Amino acid sequence: MMRYIVKTTVLVSLLLANFLSASPQDLFTDDSDIGNVIMYVNETRVFSVNEPERIAIGTPAVADVTKATENSITVIAKSAGGTTLSWWDKFGEHSRYISVYKERMNRVKRRIDDLIRSIGFTNLQTQAMDSEGKVMIKGEVKTQVDKDRLLAALAGVKDKILDFVGIWEDKSSVEIAVEVLELDKDAVRSLGFDLPNALALTESSGPTSSAVTGFSNIFHVSDWTRSALSSTLDLLIQSGKARVLSRPRLVCRSEKEAELLVGGEVPVFTTEVASGGGEGTDVEYKEYGIKLNVRPTVVENNRIDIVLNVEVSEIGDEVVIGSANSPTAKAYPLSKRTISTEVSLKDGATLSIGGLIKEKTEEDLKKFPWLGDVPVLGAFFRHKEVKSGGGSGKRGNTELFITLTPRIISNTGDNRTKQIEKNALSHKKSTFNFYEKNNIPDSLKEYIYSIQKRIANNIFYPPVLSRTGWEANLIVSLKLSSIGELKDVHIVKPSGYKTFDSQALETVKRLAYPSFPSHVRLEEVTIEVPIVYKTHR
Repeated sequence: MMRYIVKTTVLVSLLLANFLSASPQDLFTDDSDIGNVIMYVNETRVFSVNEPERIAIGTPAVADVTKATENSITVIAKSAGGTTLSWWDKFGEHSRYISVYKERMNRVKRRIDDLIRSIGFTNLQTQAMDSEGKVMIKGEVKTQVDKDRLLAALAGVKDKILDFVGIWEDKSSVEIAVEVLELDKDAVRSLGFDLPNALALTESSGPTSSAVTGFSNIFHVSDWTRSALSSTLDLLIQSGKARVLSRPRLVCRSEKEAELLVGGEVPVFTTEVASGGGEGTDVEYKEYGIKLNVRPTVVENNRIDIVLNVEVSEIGDEVVIGSANSPTAKAYPLSKRTISTEVSLKDGATLSIGGLIKEKTEEDLKKFPWLGDVPVLGAFFRHKEVKSGGGSGKRGNTELFITLTPRIISNTGDNRTKQIEKNALSHKKSTFNFYEKNNIPDSLKEYIYSIQKRIANNIFYPPVLSRTGWEANLIVSLKLSSIGELKDVHIVKPSGYKTFDSQALETVKRLAYPSFPSHVRLEEVTIEVPIVYKTHR
């Protein structure tokens, strides 16, 4: 048995989210002279012969001979699949491997391209795959809404597409300037708030929808500048009408959540009594103060969608457990107020939250000198008056006031879109580099080159790794029989990445290979194909 081992190299390129755009028919011309023929169902092909003595076809259900003369053999394709056509004439034995595809996907590709252009997507690529009977769509869209629009437009051809369209992960960062202040009730009016009345700012402003927040007078969005707002607050602070509790700056990625706690933790003791009489005490710490959870999302036109949750908790007066003379424990209740909202802001606009009022209690005690201090009887000479709310100065109610000003500090979306479009244009000019070993016999060079082109036309960078930029090298060994049958395929040198290795093996296994040229007298050939997965930046 005669065998031959050949080595060759294929270079696979990724141009940022843009994969191979050329179809096999564009890169692989009619190569019937080296043993492979591509046909489509109901297509007829004529083969030139010289007085054939014998004709054999492997699978008549796929393709069959309809007419044979001294000069030609007529074959018709019946169904998708592959079969071998062999004949013997005055020049010896000849073999052709016929690959029959269901339809020409280039026609479907043109229709899909028109649909994609009609809805305004310019950075998506399509590739006709006749062997699969489908058109592959590759690239990225900005949001899930765009993906839904794309699938709706392609609903009529959904059974003919391979969807490799991903959703671009926005890597913009958002800086959120937060100010938490405690204001005198009268100072709130200096900022333009007169709760529970409507907002009365001189700048263009408007409260968020009460259907969303449930508090039409708590959330207010203002277009005033940050410097103007800070100046007003500074004046209130200097006049003693405001006190800054916290002024942090948070930075987080778009669509990620940032958390802020202005306060502390209070211990809560739990006593457990065992059945044997023993006791154990556990300590659990509860958070109190002002807790903000902010989730910013950068959207189009430099707007920022904000999902905000605010929780304000305070430690109440102590509660004595047991008698007043011999208390067994003391507990401190926590009062909570929670607000949630979703709002859309311009870059640099300010969201202000007010209306969280802390009520103070006034207690006035009036008594007669000396007589009011007499035990028991002194109660007849004392008068205590308790007033909740209102008051002024140190006795006045205070209001919690929170402002948030988000700013986009890095936005790569527009640059990335331009880069993808630039790569899509540059890819049309790119070609594969094929490397040939000098020790390949002349009788096999053309055949090996056809195998190389066949693999290159069908292999692509795995979509799941498109954003990683990883590069890999691997070597695939495939053993072919004289009739183009794939007898064995395995990885000789793995890349170290399971995804690359699996994708290469699957591609090699699903391809159909041509028979050896008639002048090659070998029963099988083992070909080692190094494949290079590489990114172009």
